[in-house]
Amino acid sequence: MPSAPILCLGALWKAEDVYWKSAPANGKLIGVPSANVTGAEVNFADQSGIYVLYSDFTPIYVGQAKKRLFARLKEHFVLDDLQGRWNRFTWFGLRKALANGDLSVHGVDFHISTDQLLDHLEAVMIHGFEPPRNGQDGRFGKNVTRYAQVRDSRLGPSDRKLMEMIATNGAFLPTNISITPTGWR
Repeated sequence: MPSAPILCLGALWKAEDVYWKSAPANGKLIGVPSANVTGAEVNFADQSGIYVLYSDFTPIYVGQAKKRLFARLKEHFVLDDLQGRWNRFTWFGLRKALANGDLSVHGVDFHISTDQLLDHLEAVMIHGFEPPRNGQDGRFGKNVTRYAQVRDSRLGPSDRKLMEMIATNGAFLPTNISITPTGWR
């Protein structure tokens, strides 16, 4: 049984690094442990939890994903009145990433102390809203893993990466990359 509600998080991930054209069942929100960015990739598309949407770095919306984080974020990105109004997101997951890269089961009961619950609620607020007067990062505890975002490979290289390749290679596009009407290949 987990000892706390929040088991992992991704802070200030970029919407532009997510491939939104895929169906929710094929969606990807890829991350690696921040403490070990060469570690195994985990797909958090089916994560349950809460999230914050940002316009640049200003929080504009808080929501919850009961079963599929990717599906909820995609709704905001392409369908509802938040479309075009946000470009970053932070998520707080109730499902732990397992060693094989899968997520733990849904619907787990938590039995924690009041102090631990308060620490987690405070940490969610601090990570989600980054109040300028808070000098701490929030106390999630040792068992919560923060994940760094990995750009979806279906998007091809970022603009920055393309510029780096041009500067390094002296070429306009690397030979293994081509531009198609649906994206990079």
